[in-house]
Amino acid sequence: EMTGVEATTATGNGNVTDLGGESLTQHGHCWSTSHNPTTSDNKTELGAKSETGAFTSSLTDLPPNTLYYCRAYATNSAGTSYGNDEISFTTLVATPEVTTDEETAISQTMATPNGTLDDDGGEACECGFQWGPDTNYGVTTPTETKTKGEAFSQVIGGLFPGTEYHFRALATNSAGTGYGADRRFTSTPLFSRGYSLSRQEL
Repeated sequence: EMTGVEATTATGNGNVTDLGGESLTQHGHCWSTSHNPTTSDNKTELGAKSETGAFTSSLTDLPPNTLYYCRAYATNSAGTSYGNDEISFTTLVATPEVTTDEETAISQTMATPNGTLDDDGGEACECGFQWGPDTNYGVTTPTETKTKGEAFSQVIGGLFPGTEYHFRALATNSAGTGYGADRRFTSTPLFSRGYSLSRQEL
């Protein structure tokens, strides 16, 4: 039986019912995305065991939203035996991770914030930006669907010239919303030309 299944971890439960006449040299759980995993696949190694009884294994570094097959194993000098019951489980979707990249194409009234979806948490995400005059933001852009490693951007308008704005990237999936770090930019100011006026006295 698998318990404590999360986005990247799970706990395997097993029971040694017969040592085969001698102590075990190794035991644990093995798992794979294919049926009938063996110790050539991913495995835990809990070490020697001289008594029958229950044991548990911590499976770690699992990709989110992935179907796995797992079974217990026990090894002595005669070889390796596997549990009769292969257990399947699916890791949960994780909250996405996103980076706020540098803005581009800044003008007096428009700018383009950029972002990268570093980890989609196991499913496609809706990606966009929050922006505004401070870190309360106040405006959220339309989103676009992206998966792990893809970049995204949005054009924002209605800016005031010469004004500082804050923005951050966001990505949402069924597990929640992840946010990138805050960044700032200043829209292009309005330039005024000075004129030198002379006065001629008559």
